[in-house]
Parts: sequence; structure tokens; C-alpha cells
Amino acid sequence: MFHSGWSPSAVLDFAETLVESPRVWQGRDKTTPKHYVPDDTLRLNYQQLGVMVRYVAEEVRAVEREGGAEAARRRADARLRLLLRAAPAPQQLLAVAAAAQLHDPLLLLLLYMKVPKILPLVLQSGPRSRPLSLLPVAGAAASSTSATDRVSHALLTAIAAPAAHSKDYNQKLWRMEAEVRGLWARVGGAGSRALGLAAALLRGAGPQLRYHTHVLAALEVLPDHELFAPTNTADLHSILECFLALARSQPGGAASPLLHRVSAILRRYLACRPQLAGALLHQHKDTIA
Repeated sequence: MFHSGWSPSAVLDFAETLVESPRVWQGRDKTTPKHYVPDDTLRLNYQQLGVMVRYVAEEVRAVEREGGAEAARRRADARLRLLLRAAPAPQQLLAVAAAAQLHDPLLLLLLYMKVPKILPLVLQSGPRSRPLSLLPVAGAAASSTSATDRVSHALLTAIAAPAAHSKDYNQKLWRMEAEVRGLWARVGGAGSRALGLAAALLRGAGPQLRYHTHVLAALEVLPDHELFAPTNTADLHSILECFLALARSQPGGAASPLLHRVSAILRRYLACRPQLAGALLHQHKDTIA
């Protein structure tokens, strides 16, 4: 039962102490196995899981009143480990997600980013007449990490790795490109969070047409509101400048098809953010001409 007179932080800290103190439960020192799966120490039922989520929501709101939205996001992110440890089974995970949807959409968004399978569970269990929307808190995704980020970063790094050219390797690159495109298209914010790494890898790759082609293919699947978001301006400009540097080093010839696609990205940018795009185009007017 939820008690409004109890301190949410004290309740959650006590629960974390129980969960994160394995020596209390196992009674003696043991070497942790390589594939050890933590026990469900708290063994909460669905109603109790909802109460725990409500305590987290109350704590997050209290932190937001004192420190602002970013402090609230960090606190909610810190409590995710406790919630996930208390909900190891899909049915328990669904109970946590349903309570988060009711009490704190920010918490539901962060849960989805850590465990993407939460979204289909919620959509399959909820009424079709009430669509799930995380748009009011979608801005928090840019400052958080997702379970899919590791996959996205691994694929980008593998594509950029130097290797001998062969038919089999080229086919592998196309498969990895398709996986990046699929990931960025399905998971909201995945591409936006990977732009910094993509920019760094492009700068390190130099004028290599192969890597530029695969990165551009991934960028093309991102919607305008994600690719041209104000938080991505620096990374986007760095990426576009790498493409323009490629145009200077390889005028015409093999780079022409790629540069036509870059021009399409620039037109999208100009239509979405005319002032910033205009400044970038003016800065590189000699190359574009």
C-alpha cells in the first residue's frame, strides 16, 4: 500500500539495500558465476510493483521541483536498475510499465530505452482506442542512453574498420548498413544519439568514399525533426563538412552519385532550418558551386 507520509527516497533506498546486498542473502562468500542471474529478492506481486513505481514517480517529481527536469531525469534513470531487478519476468515488466504509464510518462520512456520490448508488451495489452504517446517527454531521450545504442555504435565502428576489399566483405558491409538503417528507423532517437560517433568516425576515415556511402544511407532514414534537432546541430554540421571535404578531394567522377544524395540532405536541412542551413551553405559556397 502506498503511504503518502513516508519518504519515497527512504523507501526506495531501503529496497535497493535489500536488492544490492547479496552477502546478506547468501550468508557466505561465493564466487559469482559468469552467467549468474540475480534472484528476485523482493518477490513483489503486481500491486506491490505498482506501489514501487508510484514511489519512484513521487521521488522524481520532488527532485524536479527542487532541481529541474534534468535532475529529475537523472534520478529516474538511477532508479531503473531497482525496478528492473524487481521485475525479471515479462508479466512483472508489464505491470511496471503499466504503472509507469499511469504515474510518470518519463519513467516509461526511460524503461523503454533500457528494455525496448516493453513497448510491444504495453501496446498488446492496452486498448487499441487509446494510443501510447511519449511525445511530451521525448526530449529526455537525447540525454539518456538506450540498450540499442551499444548495437548502433558497434555496427558503425565495424563499418568504419579498415579491411581488405573483397566480394564477401562488401556484402557484409551492406548487411551492416541495412541493420543500422533498420535500427534507426524502428527505435526513436537511436540515430540522433549516434550522430556524434558517426561524425567522429567520418573525420577519422578521411576521404574514403566507401564509409561515407554507408553513413549517408543511414542518415537518409532519419526524419527531419530528429536529424535537424537543435541538439544535433554541431554533429550534423561536422558530418556535412566531411561530405563537403570529400567533394573537394574527389570532384566529379565516382563521388558524383553520393554528392547528389548529400544535396538532397542539404535541401531538407534548408527547408527545416533555413538560417542555420543558409549559414553552412554560405560558408562552403565555393565547394557547392
